[in-house]
Amino acid sequence: MAEIWYVGITETEFNEKEQKIHVIPLRACIELLDLRPRYLTCNLDEFPKLQTGDPLVDGSGYIYVLIKLTQEEIDSEKEGSFREGFYKLPKTVVETGNILREANEKERKRREN
Repeated sequence: MAEIWYVGITETEFNEKEQKIHVIPLRACIELLDLRPRYLTCNLDEFPKLQTGDPLVDGSGYIYVLIKLTQEEIDSEKEGSFREGFYKLPKTVVETGNILREANEKERKRREN
């Protein structure tokens, strides 16, 4: 499963209890969140460079949406164009939350019928 993390622009390390928000299949990340291979930011053993160098942006408190993909998830979904690592989505936390809520609601209604 792919992990969705919300990580603040000033963060310098991961905190799984506070930042890991959702766990969904890679296929759902591609279909719902428009995840693309070009969004790869860094390997799993690194922390992504989030600050821009612009003091106005870096001091804004912006929170990025990162997707953590392992090789196991990539192999199980047969998505060879992706590599293991962290992917930075060009979506806000609010957009991502809304998309995931809508998908959950659709799935809930489908199960009820």
